[in-house]
Amino acid sequence: MATKTFLYCSLLAISFFFASNSSANRENLTVELIHRDSPHSPLYNPHHTVSDRLNAAFLRSISRSRRFTTKTDLQSGLISNGGEYFMSISIGTPPSKVFAIADTGSDLTWVQYICKYRYSYGDNSFTKGDVATETISIDSSSGSSVSFPGTVFGCGYNNGGTFEETGSGIIGLGGGPLSLVSQLGSSIGKKFSYCLSHTAATTNGTSVINLGTNSIPSNPSKDSATLTTPLIQKDPETYYFLTLEAVTVGKTKLPYTGGGYGLNGKSSKRTGNIIIDSGTTLTLLDSGFYDDFGTAVEESVTGAKRVSDPQGLLTHCFKSGDKEIGLPAITMHFTNADVKLSPINAFVKLNEDTVCLSMIPTTEVAIYGNMVQMDFLVGYDLENKTVSFQRMDCSGNL
Repeated sequence: MATKTFLYCSLLAISFFFASNSSANRENLTVELIHRDSPHSPLYNPHHTVSDRLNAAFLRSISRSRRFTTKTDLQSGLISNGGEYFMSISIGTPPSKVFAIADTGSDLTWVQYICKYRYSYGDNSFTKGDVATETISIDSSSGSSVSFPGTVFGCGYNNGGTFEETGSGIIGLGGGPLSLVSQLGSSIGKKFSYCLSHTAATTNGTSVINLGTNSIPSNPSKDSATLTTPLIQKDPETYYFLTLEAVTVGKTKLPYTGGGYGLNGKSSKRTGNIIIDSGTTLTLLDSGFYDDFGTAVEESVTGAKRVSDPQGLLTHCFKSGDKEIGLPAITMHFTNADVKLSPINAFVKLNEDTVCLSMIPTTEVAIYGNMVQMDFLVGYDLENKTVSFQRMDCSGNL
């Protein structure tokens, strides 16, 4: 349970101040995203093996999913040690560049400075500091820089628990009023998107985030149609809720029986039954649905036998002998959008002859993680309240 939050200024007044100072000009920006396991990341450890990095990511997914059930007194949506991708922004005049985690599961942008707020969480992590307004500048991959004056952000001076010292903070991309994308509002047409490369964690592959009216998937072709599904507004508004109606494994279509879950753990309406989140690696599906789903996957895999995950984190792993593993096609049926996953979306390769399903069961909130989003342009239209998917090679997007 979160403890009481202390603020030494009025966030509501600051939000109104920003709204009155928003630029009338609309901007379009493309910014590089660095996976935390990339050689370019400040968290990169060259001594870690691929297996080490994967297992750490899986553990972060499980830990992060639990924090979606804890509500802070201030509805900032801040999640400690959350997120898998870094981006850079500059704060102040003259600008000071910071490297922080871009997080669709958080609202308040905060950075580490010697600067009074306090957030504390059920997992004993916390951050203290000031809440203020300042000019935030964003450098685009095109070489241009755009400044947004009067942006609300947190200035942390004491961060503990699960916050990592090597990170400079969090860039909040959630749906609440204090998030960066909400504050930029009309300046970016209330639209943003990202394209996550499946190679970004292991090579110099590049992922990007796009801000602005041109960021939403468009110009569909036969091979990459744009699929659009409604965003469902629920409490807290930080999180982006979608409605998953069914999942097809091979030729078997399974109605998704999982209900939506509120942050108090109680079942709520079926609409908005899964959170789409860029900061969670794995996909978590309702445990009541997962039994039949897992059985369908196992029955559809060919050329391999089911084995246990050595780390005990993943439920369905398969090891081949002298045959090539045949993996089933999996389609996620959201409202009005049938998203077909490739094998690299639905399965993760542990070694040369073993693959595991990148989806696990949960008794709490269901999450559509970043592995199933890789090599899709995922667009958020906060004006029309939709999320769009378009298949794309994200490694060549910058």
